[in-house]
Amino acid sequence: MACKSISSITAGDGAEPIEIRVIRKWLSFVYKEEYCFLFVDREGTAIEAIGSKRDKAFLDAKLVLQSCYRVTNYLSARARQSHNVVPRAATIKLGRGTHFTPIDDSAFPTNYFNFLPFNRLRDREGNHFLLTDYIGRFDTITSDGPTKTNKRLMKLLVEDDSENFIEVALWEEVANTVNKEALIQEPFPCIIAITSLKVSEFNYLQMKSTAPTHIYINPDIEEASSLATRFKERYTAISINQRNLVTLRELAEKDPSTNSERKFTCVASIISFTQGRTWYYKGCVKCNKKLTPKSAALACENHPDVEQPKLLYCLCATIADTTGTATVTLFDEAMNSLVQTRCEELIIQQGYTDPYVIPDKIEAFKGVTKTFHLQFNNRPQSGSSQYIVNNVSDHTNIPDEEKNAVTTLTVSEDPQQHMMSTPVSEAATISPITLAEEQNDALTIPPVSDDPQQQTISTPVSKAATISPITPPNMCVHKRQLLNSPDEDSKKMKSANAPKSKQD
Repeated sequence: MACKSISSITAGDGAEPIEIRVIRKWLSFVYKEEYCFLFVDREGTAIEAIGSKRDKAFLDAKLVLQSCYRVTNYLSARARQSHNVVPRAATIKLGRGTHFTPIDDSAFPTNYFNFLPFNRLRDREGNHFLLTDYIGRFDTITSDGPTKTNKRLMKLLVEDDSENFIEVALWEEVANTVNKEALIQEPFPCIIAITSLKVSEFNYLQMKSTAPTHIYINPDIEEASSLATRFKERYTAISINQRNLVTLRELAEKDPSTNSERKFTCVASIISFTQGRTWYYKGCVKCNKKLTPKSAALACENHPDVEQPKLLYCLCATIADTTGTATVTLFDEAMNSLVQTRCEELIIQQGYTDPYVIPDKIEAFKGVTKTFHLQFNNRPQSGSSQYIVNNVSDHTNIPDEEKNAVTTLTVSEDPQQHMMSTPVSEAATISPITLAEEQNDALTIPPVSDDPQQQTISTPVSKAATISPITPPNMCVHKRQLLNSPDEDSKKMKSANAPKSKQD
């Protein structure tokens, strides 16, 4: 009997045989009784196949990842109202009566992606009819810890070839599959492809993992190879401290909404510390969050049973170069890199117990030219600084020709004479940024998009190459044309959407 192509499957039609490769499988979080698979045919077209969770053992025995089968006695149905992994108007329903006959796999693609570029992500914000595949350069792990519901959340920063950064939040089911050490140690540039993400707004644009999310490190596909080449060319002759080097004037001209996760490097010096502000605080030993008064003691809202506080730096300062000034906040990690002395040592061993009197050892760094590695404060409060300093290093690591362009000169103690951004109010209070202050992790089903395919750029698949995804293992990629035009299902769905990093 002749086989049917996936592209010709419509809801409710006859179950003509199809020949496919099994690409991925997962248990759904949203549709909790579903056990799902991603199939791809010889043409590189993919479709989601859905079985029952109670049939998981039966289906696992029949379907092996990366194996190919002739499938008969299945049903076809309309695509779901949300969380679809491919732009198809139909899905396949599998059951105990479905037959799977192993076939030769030489002619089948070994993977499927449906990448969306950064400038189209806003089209998907809050609309989860179709989940999003994304590719870019892994920059850094920005956080990894428990949320208020004690669920692990890891956040990665990913850069595209136009220097757009976006944060990808991986919930524990996906985060637990990531080998952090291996990811961080990958040679520059480390290209990652991440599938089936939701696009949402949390302070700024963010992508979040779902049940079918898989991560592929340096996949052997055309997009990854092209990206790697462009990143290598861009950073070939640039040292770590030169990347994203800007003056304070240039930094002040950048839009925080489009540079929220981007890291910048400035050669400047501290000219003053904000008066009336404490230089340290008492934080939670588990999450570093500032402790608040509770009865006669201090307590952490996330860890109320933790009694012993932790002494941590938190200073607000004005830095300056020859082009202007900026107000910044230096938390514990940045201050440790500057002073090379732990906060508790200054307080307990050296006797600097007054939180409003800055120790001489810190005051000594006023007027000393340093390299500041900073970013926009994406959780500003009234009176807080616009920038957060992540690290402070010796500026002599920057070549002489680069230093000459941004050399810091002696400036007045009065920040107003060099103002490029509004200084912090002296009466304001800084609440430290913590890893535990995350959004609610409840899943909601948004309304159906009118035409999700119009927001999609089709993908590359590759035929005989090998890639190493974090999950599942041993996958390859089959090539198709780079950034294909949308397929015919767009009409059907109308009825139913160098060095390792830019920081040190």
